[in-house]
Amino acid sequence: MGKPLITKRLLFQLILLLFGPFLATAQYTDVINSNRPGLSVSAYAVGKNVLQLEMGLFYEQSDHTRLNTQSNLWGTNFSLRYGLLFEQLELNYEGTFQDQDIVYEYFDLKAKRRDFSRNRLGLKYLIYDPYKNPERNKPNLYSWRANHKFRFKNLLPAVSLYAGANFVLGDNPYYPTEPTVSPRVMIATQSRMTPEW
Repeated sequence: MGKPLITKRLLFQLILLLFGPFLATAQYTDVINSNRPGLSVSAYAVGKNVLQLEMGLFYEQSDHTRLNTQSNLWGTNFSLRYGLLFEQLELNYEGTFQDQDIVYEYFDLKAKRRDFSRNRLGLKYLIYDPYKNPERNKPNLYSWRANHKFRFKNLLPAVSLYAGANFVLGDNPYYPTEPTVSPRVMIATQSRMTPEW
């Protein structure tokens, strides 16, 4: 008797692939408040009761001539953001998982490091939004130029405060002597040239 063409695991994956999108829900917003995890931070929060996942992949290959090493590093940056209690407050978890292969050519040794290089948990609060006042952003119904010209007041940034901590969990090869908890405080600003852009 031959093997079945479709195993239970493959059948489950096919069902999940076909019907998974129908189980998901999403939000619509005029402005998507996105970050590039590990590289940028938006001043705006995602909104009350909104859960947003952001992710990025990276790869790096480097050679160090003085140490005679070659290194291949790949990993992912991710951020999980949730709007708490009201529109301006956000709970944020950021992480970076890395896998690194190091070759020490002089000693003919290979080493491998794999762990989280970042585990951050914090709160962000939007304290000033220049576009929140609807009177300030009313369109001029009689002039296209008045709606699209550059205004210096558009350079005023949105400002938010962030407070959190970085956690080093277990025996982490990236931070062998670091404390388990390190505080982190930040002021994030974000400018837009026009209310539409």
